[in-house]
Amino acid sequence: MTEVLRKDNNIYVKSYYDNDFVIAAKQINGKWENPYWVFDEENMDLVEKIVLKHYGYKLGDDIVKIEYKAEDFTYENLVIVGTKKTVERRRRRTPVNLFDTIVVSGGFNDWSGSERNPQLGTDYGTVLRTTISKSFLNMLTDKEKSKIKVIETKLKKDELLQEKERLEKRLIEIDMLLKQFEN
Repeated sequence: MTEVLRKDNNIYVKSYYDNDFVIAAKQINGKWENPYWVFDEENMDLVEKIVLKHYGYKLGDDIVKIEYKAEDFTYENLVIVGTKKTVERRRRRTPVNLFDTIVVSGGFNDWSGSERNPQLGTDYGTVLRTTISKSFLNMLTDKEKSKIKVIETKLKKDELLQEKERLEKRLIEIDMLLKQFEN
């Protein structure tokens, strides 16, 4: 899972390797300090944008789990949902790498393709489950959304606290109404 921290006027991003993210990070003056990419806090809007684009994650956003068929989003040796890489086979004889993703059913061959052109080797009907931010889900096209099933949403703590406060106020109102019946 992607981790984004704000500390000492910097933003720290930790996640799996994605070459496109590295290019984008360098363009906004990101520096690699193992195991984090470090950015100046004044570039928070740009950091959020590239993290959302490449990792499907936004700090403080609702987390959503989606399910989809691998073949609906397969491009050569990758599975890409929107702009987020979820599965990749880098070499012919290596297992696939899963990024914030699990295999629900089906699977992948031990190896597939050639050394020059590795392929995923997906079993037909393979279903994957990926964790993303709700903002990323909202960025997907209608065509992409039609091939996705949202299976779980985690509410933000703030929303739960607001709901708790609303319910507590309502309980106070009900207690006041009940006291009127006692008189």
